[in-house]
Amino acid sequence: MKKSLIALAALATVATAAQAQSSVTIYGVLDAGIANTTGASGGTVTALQNGILSTPRLGFRGSEDLGGGLKANFNLEAELLVTNGSAAPTSTTTLFSRAAWVSLAGNFGELKLGRQNTIAYDVAAKFDPMGAGNLGGIITTADSATATAGSGNSFNSYGNTRWDNAVQYYTPKVGGAQANVQYRLGGVAGDTSAGKGISAGLHYAVGNFEASAAYLAEYAATTATTGANNAIAAGNKTFDHYGIYASYDFGVAKAIAGHTETKGAGNGTVVGKAYVTDFVGAIVPLTGALSARVTYAAINNKDLGKKPEQYSAGLQYAMSKRTTLYTVYARAQQDGLTALNTASTSKFTGTTAVAGKDQSTVAVGVRHTF
Repeated sequence: MKKSLIALAALATVATAAQAQSSVTIYGVLDAGIANTTGASGGTVTALQNGILSTPRLGFRGSEDLGGGLKANFNLEAELLVTNGSAAPTSTTTLFSRAAWVSLAGNFGELKLGRQNTIAYDVAAKFDPMGAGNLGGIITTADSATATAGSGNSFNSYGNTRWDNAVQYYTPKVGGAQANVQYRLGGVAGDTSAGKGISAGLHYAVGNFEASAAYLAEYAATTATTGANNAIAAGNKTFDHYGIYASYDFGVAKAIAGHTETKGAGNGTVVGKAYVTDFVGAIVPLTGALSARVTYAAINNKDLGKKPEQYSAGLQYAMSKRTTLYTVYARAQQDGLTALNTASTSKFTGTTAVAGKDQSTVAVGVRHTF
């Protein structure tokens, strides 16, 4: 009997150790709020909108300790709509539209394979004063789908948010510095340049100071015509993106600033001209649970000679570590016939801006993470 108990104890120890070496986590974000938008194409709209602070999602991530400092990691993440419980419209044909990758990490750094955020997007989201939400932040200032039609906000200015068939390598951190490079394989037979993507980032953090720089380029998968009869042959570069960001936490407030510039067919009607975004913002802790966020973004759409602007402010109250109440206000000020949106039109419904008409959105909502 004693020997049996010892054997069971040994097996339990082994099982516990094995379990500790690997883990799988189910996580998610649920975020919805009531938003009122004036200056939309269909008139003033009041609606329950998804993802004001954070895009709703459901994900699975895990890690396995392989020994010798080597780990295998993975992430699967799907987007969903809180308003009706369905998959997001952009996710109907892709189950895990936000992430589907596997990696090996160790003393050498990390090598990641699969569908993943581009470096340019990750850096922009990290330094967005509004928290990379879908209303009023730098991500939405340079997001949506209308810059090619002449507004001032299109995620074309960063390239695609995510790349399929991507390989990314992160160096180890050395003295607060780290670099990463990323390559998207086009997979086009007979042309290794067609559909490819190249991105790189350099990051530095020491004390209260943090800075990053990012570069991204994409190449046409097929011959296409953009803008004023500008033909881009398969394998030719469609555009370049550059971005530089910095932040400093003064204690009473964290100041953030950034500059991005895109040249090429992805940012307007004339290939070769630039689409520039400059922004400043701050995150201000007011109490232990309450914080304020403000940002100002100036856009210079050199394709059109137009300079729309965006102003945003918000309050967030942490009811717990997982639940946040918030209110956000954003205003897009047009320049001539620009059509800058206050919110990401791929997330909000009925809020597409009208050319030449200023737009304002105010929202109140709740976000819960698990």
